[in-house]
Amino acid sequence: MDNRRLTVGSLKENTVKPLTNNFKNEKKSTKKDIKRGVKSEKIDVVQNNRIYKIIPEANHTLLDTALNQKQKLSFKCKKGTCGQCMINVLRGMEYLEEPTNKEHKKLEAKVNKGYRLACQAMVK
Repeated sequence: MDNRRLTVGSLKENTVKPLTNNFKNEKKSTKKDIKRGVKSEKIDVVQNNRIYKIIPEANHTLLDTALNQKQKLSFKCKKGTCGQCMINVLRGMEYLEEPTNKEHKKLEAKVNKGYRLACQAMVK
């Protein structure tokens, strides 16, 4: 059951760009891979005391990437003004572009502690 709140902004058609990657064939890390130092590419984020694991997809926002992977991140405006999509990046910051001016303005010092706006954080 989908518990996301719908707002006028979230009802617009085609607001989430479809991704072309098919995740059914994703290779999972094995114990041998871990011993050899092979890392699985994932971004781990926390929002509302829940941990989400997101597979990075270049040239998409972290929010669009998560939504396309059926991750139920909270969001509202998708413009970087409301702050509803604020997340704390636990792992995988190297897959994200530098914080935007909107993120710096909205989050202030929290940006230095790993907080980002999922609607503004672009995946490299």
